[in-house]
Amino acid sequence: MTPPVPADHSPVATPGATWYYSGLDLSESTAVQPADGAGRPLRLEMARWVPGATVAFLFLGVLLRFRQYLFDRSLWYDETLIALNIIARPIPRLIPPLDNHQGAPLGFLALEKAAVLAFGTNEYALRLVPLVAGVAALVLLYLLVRRILPPVATLASVGLFALSSQQIGYSTELKQYSMDAAVALLVMFVAIGRWPAGRRRDLMLLTVIGAAAVWFSYPAAFVLAGIGIALALAAAVTREWQRLAKLALVGIVWGLSFAACYWITLRPVASDTLLSDIWSEAFLPWPVSYWTMDWTLSRMFGIFHQPVGMTLSGLGAFVFLLGMIRRDGDWPINRWLLVSPLLVAFAAAAVHRYPFDGRFLNFAVPLVLVVVGAGVAYIADATWRTGPAIVYSLLALLFLHPLWTGAYDTLRPQGNEEIRPVLDYVRQHQQPGDSLYLYWRAEPAFAYYSDQWGHDARLESGKLLHRHWNTDATGPGDLDTLETVGASGRTARFERELELYRGQSRVWVVFYHVKVQDGRSEEQWFREQLQHMGRERDHVSMPGASAYLYDLSAVALPG
Repeated sequence: MTPPVPADHSPVATPGATWYYSGLDLSESTAVQPADGAGRPLRLEMARWVPGATVAFLFLGVLLRFRQYLFDRSLWYDETLIALNIIARPIPRLIPPLDNHQGAPLGFLALEKAAVLAFGTNEYALRLVPLVAGVAALVLLYLLVRRILPPVATLASVGLFALSSQQIGYSTELKQYSMDAAVALLVMFVAIGRWPAGRRRDLMLLTVIGAAAVWFSYPAAFVLAGIGIALALAAAVTREWQRLAKLALVGIVWGLSFAACYWITLRPVASDTLLSDIWSEAFLPWPVSYWTMDWTLSRMFGIFHQPVGMTLSGLGAFVFLLGMIRRDGDWPINRWLLVSPLLVAFAAAAVHRYPFDGRFLNFAVPLVLVVVGAGVAYIADATWRTGPAIVYSLLALLFLHPLWTGAYDTLRPQGNEEIRPVLDYVRQHQQPGDSLYLYWRAEPAFAYYSDQWGHDARLESGKLLHRHWNTDATGPGDLDTLETVGASGRTARFERELELYRGQSRVWVVFYHVKVQDGRSEEQWFREQLQHMGRERDHVSMPGASAYLYDLSAVALPG
C-alpha cells in the first residue's frame, strides 16, 4: 500500500501507521510492522516524534531570542554609530550618506525611526525591529522547509537556525542582519510557493514583494538575481517561452526598483573608500593565483562556521553537498533557487562590490540550512534500513554544541562590549574636579549614554578633550583620521592628548572596542604610558570595556 502524497510532506495517517512523503517510492520500505516489532522502520519512528520536536525547537528559538533581548546588554560599537544617526535625524535625512560611515537600507532605518518615535531612544526600542525580523525569519524558515522537504529536514534546518548563537545575536542587536535573513526567506517562500502555478495574482505578489525587498535589505538584490537566473534557465531548458516572458516582465520591475534603490541609498555607501579599505580582505584576490583558490575554498567552507554557526563546519559542508545531490520531486530546481543567491554574492565579491564574509552573508544562512536539512533527509532515506543509528548520530553531532551554547546563554547571558555599567561606575564614583579621558572609540557610546542619562554633569564636566568626530565642511573628522593614520600616528597623537591631563590628581580613562594591532592592544599601550605618568587608584572592568582612575599630579619615577 502506498500512502497519499501531501503537498507539504506532513505526516499522513493510514490504518495502522503514520507516513511522511519524501518523494521516494515507499511502498516496500514503509510496509506496516507489528507494533512491538524490533524491525519497525526508522521513518515510521521519526514521523511520530519529529514534527513535535521541530515545533519545540521553533518555540525554543523564539524564547532564546526574547531572553537575549530582555537581558538588555550595552550597545556595542557599531550599534552606537548607527543609533546616533537614527536618533538625531528625521526619516528624510536617513538617506545615506550617514554619519560615522554607516549604511543601512532605508526601509530598515525608517522602521527603526518609527520604533524610536513610538517607544523612546532606549536599547529596547532600538533593537525591537531586529527582534521582530529574527522571529519572523524563524517562522518563515519553518514554513518554507515544511513545504518542500520531509519532516526530518525541517527538524534539522529549523533546529540549527533556532539555536544558532549568531542568529540569536543578530536578532537582538541594532543592525540589519536579521532583517536580511527574513527578507531573503520571504522572497524565497513566495518564489517557490507561487511561481510554479503561474497565476496572475501570484506573479503580481512575487513582483511586488521582490521590488520592495531591496529597500529593506541590500543583499535582497542577490536573492532576486539568483531566483531570476535559476527560473530563467529552468524555463529555457524546458522551452517554456511564455513563462520566460512573464519572468522577464517581473525581472524588469525588480531591476527598476533596485536601480532606484542603488541611486538613492546605496551609491554613497558603495563609494565610501574607508569602508572599502576595511572590507578589502573580503574581496576575491586578483589576479588569479594560488591565493585566489585558497581564498575561495576558505570562504566557501568557512561559511559553515561563520555565519552559519556550526562548530563541526566540515560535517556541515559534507551534509550540504549531500543535500545538493538529492533529486526527488521539485528539489532539483529548488536547490538552485536556494544556492544561487550565494553564488551571485560571490560574483559581486569577485568584482569587489560586496564583502563575502561573516555577517554580510547572513542573508544566506537560512537558505544554506535548508540544503543541510535536505542532506540530513538524504542520509535518513539511505540508511534507515541498514544503519538507523547513523541519522540519530548525525543529528546528535549537529545539535550538541548549539544545544549547549543555547542553554549556557540562557542561564548566563552576557554582552560583548559592556560600556554602560563602566560609564555608570565612573559617574557614580566621580568627584568634583575629576577629569575624564575617553579612548577615541568610546566617543560614540559616551554620546549615546550621556544623552540617555540627561547629560549628567558628573560625566560631561570632566571631559577636557572634545574631539571633532565626523568629517564635514569644517575639516576631516577624528574617526577618519584615527582609522587611517596607522599605529605610529595614533600613538603620537595619544601622547599629545595625555599631556593635557598631566598634573591632574584624578583622571578617569575609559576604554571601549579597543583596537588591536600586531597582537598588542592600544589599551595596553595607554596603561604603560599612564603608569609612567602617575599611579592607578581605581578601576572597573567589564567585557569589552573598562575604566581606570589615575593620579597624574606628580611624575612617577622610572621603573
